[in-house]
Amino acid sequence: MRKKWLSAGAVVGLGAVMLFASGYSVMANTSGYEAYKSAFTHTKGADSMASHVVWSLSDNGKKVLSGTADMKVNHAKQAMSMTAVVDDGTRTHTMQTYRQDGKMILKSSNSEVYRVMDQAPEWQHDGKAAQMPQAAEQVMEALMGNIKDLATVETGSDGTKEAELHLSGSQIPAVVNAVGSLIASKAGSADGWNHGAAVQGHLPAGHSEWKVSLPKLTDEIKVEQVDLDAKIGKNAALENQSAEIRVTGKDAAGAAHELTFQLNAGFSGYDATTPDRVDLAGKQTEKVDNRWERNGWNRH
Repeated sequence: MRKKWLSAGAVVGLGAVMLFASGYSVMANTSGYEAYKSAFTHTKGADSMASHVVWSLSDNGKKVLSGTADMKVNHAKQAMSMTAVVDDGTRTHTMQTYRQDGKMILKSSNSEVYRVMDQAPEWQHDGKAAQMPQAAEQVMEALMGNIKDLATVETGSDGTKEAELHLSGSQIPAVVNAVGSLIASKAGSADGWNHGAAVQGHLPAGHSEWKVSLPKLTDEIKVEQVDLDAKIGKNAALENQSAEIRVTGKDAAGAAHELTFQLNAGFSGYDATTPDRVDLAGKQTEKVDNRWERNGWNRH
C-alpha cells in the first residue's frame, strides 16, 4: 500500500481536519513546521507501526457521530490490519479490514461474511509512494499566506518536542474557510455519503440505511478555529497528533449551529509491529471485484 498514506492514514483518513493539516505541512517553513515535517518523514518512512485513533463530531455540544480506529501496518510484508468502530448515538458499527497474501479482506459487524478482493488497490506507482506534485505545494503555500509564521515548537527536558498550530478569526486563510464551508454544507447529506460508497460495493448490506443527524448548513458558514498539536518522540517520529476544528453556520430554517470535529491519534510500535491476520478456513467468504477508484496523482 502507499507508504505515505498508510503510515499517516489513521490520522489523515478520517476527515477534513487532516486535509487542513496536510495543507499546512507542505507550506510552512518555521521551526515549528520543520520539526513536524521531520517527524512526519520519519513516521511515513517506518517499516512498520501501529496507531490508535479516537474522533468525534458534535453539533452545538451534542455528540452526533464518533469512532475509533486501530491500525497495524508492516510495509516490508505488505500487510495491514485495522478495526474501525463508528457510533451514531443509537447503534455501533464495526468494520475489520486486513491486507494479507496480496488480498484485501473486509468483515462487517452485521454480517458473518468475509468479502475478499483478489488484488489490493494500487497505492504505488513504479514501486514508489505517490507524492504531492511540487506545483501543488507552491499553490498551497501561496494560498495559506502568513500562517506559516504561526507554527511553534517547544523541546522538553526529556528530548521530546511539542509542535502546534492554533488559528482563529482572521488568522484562518480564505482557502480553509472555503473548503470548510463546502464540507460543512455537504455534511448533512448523509445519504450522499452512503450512496457513493455503496455504489463501489464497500459498505455492508444495510449500512446505507444509517441516518446521521447532522444539520445541513446553508448560510453564514465560517471556520472559527483550527487547532493542530503534535508530540514528537525522542526517535524523531510522531507519538501523538491531535486536532480540533470548529465551524459555525445556519441551516435553512435559520437555526444556528456550531459543528466541532475532534481527533486524537497515537503512534507506537515503530519497526516492531506485526499486523493481525485472519484465518478464512471454515468461514463464509464472498469474492468481490476490486472496484476501488484508481485516480489521484499517481494515475497515468
